[in-house]
Amino acid sequence: APEPAPEATPATPGEEAAAEEAATTEETTEEEAAATPFVDIAGHWAEDYIADLFNQAIVKGKDKTHFEPNSPITRAEFIKIIVGAFKVEMVDTTGSFTDTNKHWAVQHIESALAAGIIDKANNFRPDAKINRAEALKVLLTAAKADLTAAKAANFPVVKSTDWFFKHVSYAAENGIVKGYNDGTFGPGKDITRAETTKIVSLMVAQAAELSE
Repeated sequence: APEPAPEATPATPGEEAAAEEAATTEETTEEEAAATPFVDIAGHWAEDYIADLFNQAIVKGKDKTHFEPNSPITRAEFIKIIVGAFKVEMVDTTGSFTDTNKHWAVQHIESALAAGIIDKANNFRPDAKINRAEALKVLLTAAKADLTAAKAANFPVVKSTDWFFKHVSYAAENGIVKGYNDGTFGPGKDITRAETTKIVSLMVAQAAELSE
């Protein structure tokens, strides 16, 4: 089924619930603060997640010294992170999508398709923004998460009939997401670069624990 069109971007994108920040962000030591070259993440709620993925060579900055944590992320950029985070086998094929053959991320996109992480379609829209529900679907598919036992998430706009219901429910139940201060999840809102590092960092850690 086609993915829903993104909804309006929130007035304060990238800000997870205050309780979540307090619970999940530890005090950053001087050593951790120096672990990345980014001058725009000091004190940011996602600083530790960004540093974690940067030091694993999974994410890069928008330039050498800026990560732009509150900026949205494109579908191509998100796929590149997922392919790197889950060590997806790279393939050399092209031509699966009409709009990716000359794109810088074509091999990452083709590799994600070959691994069953994304679905075949006419276009991929690599430079379009990816929303929070779409991001969770890609993430949990890559992680091979078992969604069958996911309990209903307590978000007012996430209904059991939504295609992303099990993805959001699983992520909420397992502490991958907690939503916004007003109690909503915002499935159609653009996911930010900071939010991306959080969900990827946590999911990679959980996947590693399950494989031990």
